[in-house]
Amino acid sequence: MIKGVVTEEDAVLAVEHGADAIIVSNHGGRNEDTLRATVDSLPEVVAGARGRIPVFLDGGLRRGTEVFKALALGATAIGLGRPQPGDWRHSAAPGWRR
Repeated sequence: MIKGVVTEEDAVLAVEHGADAIIVSNHGGRNEDTLRATVDSLPEVVAGARGRIPVFLDGGLRRGTEVFKALALGATAIGLGRPQPGDWRHSAAPGWRR
């Protein structure tokens, strides 16, 4: 697996060099102030992988609907590093709330 891929060119190189999977990640956006969101990079990386290896999205999502959008854009699976339980409590069934 190779993590930190955000361009089609890097995805193509990952496939050519035998990567088993790609993780689309901007490492929390801490490297640059103007780095684009991982979900914005996803379609380009999926195109570069050309269906030959799985493409995972490393976080950056805040709502369940964003997970479905990422899957629709071609992600194989999504990593949720910081789930937002406050958001879930707001709209969750009464049994979830304390």
